[in-house]
Amino acid sequence: FGRDFNCEVRKFELGKNAFDFKGKKWNLSLETRLNGAQAVENLTTSLAVLELLEEKGIFKADEGKIFNTIFTMNFEGRFEWLPADVTIILDAAHNTPAMKMVKKNLNLYFSQKRVNAVIGILNDKDYKGMINAIAPVVDKLYITTPKSSRATDPFQIYTWAVENYNNVGFVKKIEEAIKTCLDMSKREKDVMLISGSFYTIGAARTFLTGNMEADGK
Repeated sequence: FGRDFNCEVRKFELGKNAFDFKGKKWNLSLETRLNGAQAVENLTTSLAVLELLEEKGIFKADEGKIFNTIFTMNFEGRFEWLPADVTIILDAAHNTPAMKMVKKNLNLYFSQKRVNAVIGILNDKDYKGMINAIAPVVDKLYITTPKSSRATDPFQIYTWAVENYNNVGFVKKIEEAIKTCLDMSKREKDVMLISGSFYTIGAARTFLTGNMEADGK
């Protein structure tokens, strides 16, 4: 990346990200619903692989299929936009590098907006590094409990976090944490982030989609 192939991002916009792929021979202008800097980098690398396979005679490119696939493909849980009456982002970041990428993407998409977050982290993860990455870029951060037996003591995580940041709250039950954060985000017209674990965003998806269906939305 950066030597044999590259990309130039034309815009980062939720669900409508545009970039140009530049390979040895291919020059493609593409649009994808996948959000985040990491999505564009991964797609660029995948295109470079296809280009190389074509060069070796292993793969025959169909430009129309490439455009259509990249435009329509979905990857749940990676800076995923969940349509609702408030902007909700689900990201399964469960380590410090992934949470730093969430921070980068929040700055890319929402630099002019406030963000509230529900974070549920397993106790065997580097929760200090993860919270240090995300707490400075969110307005309110709710620590909660992922739906996993490995989430043994969320209050331990909260106790450390509240000693280091003044924007941290604790709501033990994940559904209540989501509702609290969602209600506040609706009132203030803020963005809502849910992150910290696959177990956290899995429970959040079930709760949010179930309630949206119940409301007829």
